[in-house]
Amino acid sequence: MKFGLLPVAESEGVFLAHAIRKPGLTLKKGEWIGAVQIAALQAADVAEIVAACIEPGEVDENTAALSLACSIAGANLHLAESVTGRCNLIANCAGILVVDAAVIDRVNMVDEAITLVTLAPFRRVTEGEMIVTARESRSSGPPAAPVRRRKMVLTSSSTGFLLDCRCAAKISAGWGSAAF
Repeated sequence: MKFGLLPVAESEGVFLAHAIRKPGLTLKKGEWIGAVQIAALQAADVAEIVAACIEPGEVDENTAALSLACSIAGANLHLAESVTGRCNLIANCAGILVVDAAVIDRVNMVDEAITLVTLAPFRRVTEGEMIVTARESRSSGPPAAPVRRRKMVLTSSSTGFLLDCRCAAKISAGWGSAAF
């Protein structure tokens, strides 16, 4: 991914590398620049933006974060919308969070472009609670790096998943009177 200043008039099809806040205009980091955004920028007297241009073989950071989150999700979790290069996993039920913490640590050490942040293993979670944020930045490595990272994620866990939420209804018989 290439970053640099770009005249607004020439910015269609790039991603915004830094947020822009002007009276009547807010564009977020990572937002795709199209004709509507160009018109709004010009109306706000913005002459240049810091742009991120995707190179051949790369994908935008939202797609990368979504792919990473998909590769680590186990049962009873769903993906939130991927924004600003982050994708959160949300618990579909109240229960116990199961995390292969050693693998999460190893994945986080592969490359500075990847970050997995989870709640503590075996923590009680509620339905709708965010339990993990997956972040993958394209600017920190060559196009082959994301593929290498995902292969590590998919082959590192002895349990077949890195994250899982064991629903209270499915485990309550073994937990006595534990309340969730």
